[in-house]
Amino acid sequence: MSEKFGSPLLAAIAVGVFGLVSVGCGPVGGDDPVPILGEAPPAEAIHFDEHFVAEDTIRLSSDVLLSSISLDMDEGGRMVVTDTWSQLVALYDEEGSYIRTLDPEPCDPQLAIDWMPRASIFLSDGRIFVNNNGPAHAVFDTTGECVETHMLMHQDRRIASGPDGGYYMLRSVSAEREDENQGLYFDHFDQRGTLLRSRLIADTKPEMYARFTSGGMTSDTDGALFVTDFADPYVDHFSAEGEHLARLGFVPSYFRRIDGDARSMSDVQRLMNSGTAVMGLHLLDDAKLMIVYDNRHLIETNPEERIGIVVMDREGRSLLPGEMLSEFVPIRYASGGYIYFQEGPEAEEDNPYLVRYRFVK
Repeated sequence: MSEKFGSPLLAAIAVGVFGLVSVGCGPVGGDDPVPILGEAPPAEAIHFDEHFVAEDTIRLSSDVLLSSISLDMDEGGRMVVTDTWSQLVALYDEEGSYIRTLDPEPCDPQLAIDWMPRASIFLSDGRIFVNNNGPAHAVFDTTGECVETHMLMHQDRRIASGPDGGYYMLRSVSAEREDENQGLYFDHFDQRGTLLRSRLIADTKPEMYARFTSGGMTSDTDGALFVTDFADPYVDHFSAEGEHLARLGFVPSYFRRIDGDARSMSDVQRLMNSGTAVMGLHLLDDAKLMIVYDNRHLIETNPEERIGIVVMDREGRSLLPGEMLSEFVPIRYASGGYIYFQEGPEAEEDNPYLVRYRFVK
């Protein structure tokens, strides 16, 4: 954590002594200090299966073959599945039956040639936004027909739905840029792809931000935004209007901060193996946030349980009675008190399937 966020050690001591704390921290993007809110659990080990119960399995029909996927769902349970390796986006119903593949060609034949989708989300108005690996991104209607393209210089896979059919995207700015401060930003776009506001989240180590695309971003039904970068144990909470409301969370005892910059890809493995990285941020439901950590520094001492899982409320208070470490868990989505794992496939001609787990406090 940079000095502008205050000392993580002092924050951790304050949490341990006083429980829920409101600690002034330095500015993000030049604003007045916002509070750090958090209450850590006891540093006692708990297990995944004590608080997550497998309920059912959703098998994705094999009309198109998928490999490693990202996933989003609408309120009715329909799934938009993005497979960057296979360069396709597929729409499935709530039971896993194939509906159609999303084709950008009706909007832009050249985009169909350059199609490398990275992530897809359902927008609040029911449309589907596909983040492509290039300046042209595609928007599909509720039936999966391409309706328009948005020209944006964004290639980060971390996107989230915003209010009124808009969306949020993360963007890193390197030290070479003279028109903006270096660091990690989130940009808020309206439903037509017009930039409404841009907000600096963190202003250190931009080269690392450019090379690491873990961390996470999620939003609630009102468009409030939650963001964390790959090396930060805290979650930044913004209103739908862009006001920075608070930093949420605490520093788990297993958390080891990644220190250094990745100025070449050869640095990436060394840095990742030296500490704790945020693998994902999910809204378990509108009242609960879930952070997933990869503790690669534990590989030599505890390789079977290196994945840390934190569940907390919107005041940063832990909802678990201890610290959860688990084996690798490919969590693809969370909503309504459930998380969805990717498992399989069991055979070459099958697709991966989703196992749904219910959170039990």
